[in-house]
Amino acid sequence: MKSTVTFLWALLLLAAFPLFSQSTKAVVVPLTPTVNVATPSVTLNWVNTNATYLSLYRREKDSPDWFILLEELPSTSTSYVDTQVEVGKTYEYGITRVTGNIEAYGFALVPVEAPVTDSRGSLSVFVESALEAPLANELQRLRNDLLGDGWDLQWHAVPANATVASVKAQIVADYDAFGTTTVFLFGEIPVPYSGDNNWDSQIDHQGAWPADAYYGDVDSDAWTDFSVNTSSSPIPPARPENANLPGDGKFDQNILPTETEMAVGRVDFSNLSETTFGITKLDMYRRYLEKNHKWRSKQYTVDAKVLVDDNLGYSNGEAFAANGYRNGNPLVGTANVIDGDFFGDSNAQSFLFA
Repeated sequence: MKSTVTFLWALLLLAAFPLFSQSTKAVVVPLTPTVNVATPSVTLNWVNTNATYLSLYRREKDSPDWFILLEELPSTSTSYVDTQVEVGKTYEYGITRVTGNIEAYGFALVPVEAPVTDSRGSLSVFVESALEAPLANELQRLRNDLLGDGWDLQWHAVPANATVASVKAQIVADYDAFGTTTVFLFGEIPVPYSGDNNWDSQIDHQGAWPADAYYGDVDSDAWTDFSVNTSSSPIPPARPENANLPGDGKFDQNILPTETEMAVGRVDFSNLSETTFGITKLDMYRRYLEKNHKWRSKQYTVDAKVLVDDNLGYSNGEAFAANGYRNGNPLVGTANVIDGDFFGDSNAQSFLFA
């Protein structure tokens, strides 16, 4: 009976997830640019798998407007020379290739002898107050590194009893006063939660999830906290963090109500196990700051390679690992995007991203 049940369960899984011959790379177009400064131009090369439709488009970096360079239906083109470029500017290119029912995309950011960036704008840094004294030297070095990198700093110590609302209020104040473009959260800074979803399809994961993007959305009052109630879900969330009730400080939205104005990054080791890592959390932060400084001062380097460990494959077209290829190709070149095992291959080699 047990083997029969197992066999029937396997058949149900096969019915729910039909087999496909397509791979994740089928939805990615490696776009390879070559710059000629003498006679300003950008040559773009790509692979064409008998496209039924192909579109190549471009914009200047940070411009809201794209315009089409090439549009063919069907298409056998594998390259394009863009002569409408200027030395000193940076361009973004995108390509869409449709083959049968498969839509594939690729992107590239191409500077044409663009000038060095001396000023990066205003950066708001929020540091857990408890870390400031024991890591005073390391944090001062971080300040110096960020200033040297071209940032205008707004530095804030965040007490243990801080709230999401208080952090957001300071971010908005910095944005209004200094035009802040980026937020860096260091240590145990309050985490915004939002939504009512189980993004991984696990029924006991229904509810709110971390939403640091809330901090980056400074001009929207559409974040609400009155409609989601996970107590009415089929089963209670397994993690208390996922629970979401009206008025509990966790928001209702599953998607951003408006575009964000700022990038938000976080370094937070508060939930890591000291037993597992064999050092205290304070030493984890100290070790991170040491590595951060060595990276910024080129005392620590890695190979310009990207490791993609694709365990989910085509997945009915969702092709989750496509972002790894789509970002890795323009960053390090297609030849340096490596298919491999995250744990096994990262032990003996170094990678810029994985």
